[in-house]
Amino acid sequence: MVKGEQSPSPKEQEPLFELPEGWQEDRLDNRDKLRALGYDPRAGFLPTTHTEKTAALTLLDYIDVPSERGAWRPPHKGHPAKTAGQLQEVFRFHEKLHRDAPATGKEEGGRALRSIAFSFGDYLANAIAQKSALDKLKADVADCPNPKVTLAEELGADHPGIAPLRRFFDLYELRKGTFPAIGFDPLKPRQVRDGIDDPDRNKYVYDQYTGEDVDPVVAAHIAKLAETFKIGTVRTTILRGNFNLIDSAVIDQQKRINFWTGRLREARQHLAARPIADRVLASLGIAIR
Repeated sequence: MVKGEQSPSPKEQEPLFELPEGWQEDRLDNRDKLRALGYDPRAGFLPTTHTEKTAALTLLDYIDVPSERGAWRPPHKGHPAKTAGQLQEVFRFHEKLHRDAPATGKEEGGRALRSIAFSFGDYLANAIAQKSALDKLKADVADCPNPKVTLAEELGADHPGIAPLRRFFDLYELRKGTFPAIGFDPLKPRQVRDGIDDPDRNKYVYDQYTGEDVDPVVAAHIAKLAETFKIGTVRTTILRGNFNLIDSAVIDQQKRINFWTGRLREARQHLAARPIADRVLASLGIAIR
């Protein structure tokens, strides 16, 4: 088993929710998209931004497509499979966009694929980091002898596991349709483009809750969970499948790790994306296969 990757138990593979009766794939609102990703056994996690949500949903149409045939395009011998097939569609789009300047099309296509591979890596790196923070939170909560104190009182509002727990709880409620108005879009991505000295990278992708320079409104929202949720509440709040809140958040991040590890490995099959996919996997200590 490689670093970060873990096969869920049969019980963990069960979805934490059910799709509503009459749900239609071709008419998805934001909540339905979250449910579609969570219900699909190839994903099973909550995306942390709109961009991650869109990328993951798109890839679900490709990851079971073999290289020589597929419903999404006519059979084409030698066409790359799975995620690499989706990347090839992006590459060809840029080639067609610059058909009068083929060299420019290839350059732009290659740049787009490198950016996509970096984005996959950002999602994976975040999932690994946040699962580690949640694992620490789980251990610290288990060690607390008093179930009546709040997380802030026992562990501090700045405990690294609080932000990913708040994020998971908010997105879970958003998926259920019971999410209250909080003054910001929990799925709005934060992209940092300044101060990047890597010629192959044009941005870093963060969610609203984790990473650097979290907005003060979001930070206050995160702190509120720590100040109001008691140790006993976190232990006994059961979501679907008999998992409590922290366990559910940990499982969610593990499935996210598994998904983006698989997509980066598949991205290696496209030569334009392979150098970045290899760099990302190596930096995270994950085997390329």
